[in-house]
Amino acid sequence: LIDHKYELTKTVDSTCQEEGYKEYTCTMCGNSYKEPIAKVKHDYKLSKTVDATCTEDGYKEYTCTMCGDSYKKSIEKLGHDYELINVVKATCTEDGYNEYICTVCGDSYKKPIKKLGHDFSKKVDHKDSTCTEKGYDKYQCTRCDETKIVELDLIDHKYELTKTVDSTCQ
Repeated sequence: LIDHKYELTKTVDSTCQEEGYKEYTCTMCGNSYKEPIAKVKHDYKLSKTVDATCTEDGYKEYTCTMCGDSYKKSIEKLGHDYELINVVKATCTEDGYNEYICTVCGDSYKKPIKKLGHDFSKKVDHKDSTCTEKGYDKYQCTRCDETKIVELDLIDHKYELTKTVDSTCQ
């Protein structure tokens, strides 16, 4: 007996789903055998990107070029990047606000500033009260031209002896 004379007659490449093989056939008698080729790893390539926004996560999707299997890697949402764009100052009688806008998506909001109320700590005029006429203190707001008058109480009469009349029998 002589040994078989095998030659490679067929190759089936492996994929990520199935093993491949090499088939050898004897040139003299036709006997054959197969050598398995192990599965290969998936060949993932970036196939899609959805960018993250201020409020929503994005992702990168990878797809196997051989079998179509895919997976996603999350991209964390960015969060807003607010910038102050407008200031309306509060006054004594009106609320104000700071206005902000996101430099990424354009979302905006206003942060209110409560009205200040008057500050009547500046006295601008005064008149003393008498026993017959009330006096006042006049105050002006330190932030605006508004004035406030505080009326003062009458003062007590101040009696003085101005004349003495002697009594008579009548």
